[in-house]
Amino acid sequence: MNDTKNPNQSAISEFEREAMEHVQKLKAVRIHLMLFALIMPALYALNLFISPDYLWVVFVAIAWGSALILLFAIFAFSGLWGASWEQRQFKKRMSKYNL
Repeated sequence: MNDTKNPNQSAISEFEREAMEHVQKLKAVRIHLMLFALIMPALYALNLFISPDYLWVVFVAIAWGSALILLFAIFAFSGLWGASWEQRQFKKRMSKYNL
């Protein structure tokens, strides 16, 4: 077998790598949202079954929901300090040295 690479195959570009990372992060956000949507109703039913006088599930929903909102915010605003921001800052700094 020949282990040499095909010269027509190029390595993954920086843009492709960033796109793949973005898709993985989006997938993680969706998984968290799906888990929240599946588990919270089950916890609510369990709460009503075990202790209907005290709705402890509200605290779980607030904590987990807050974490989800934070995750969405980080994902939504990641472009502010993402790779394109880094590139702009690098070019800005290098322009000071006329490079």
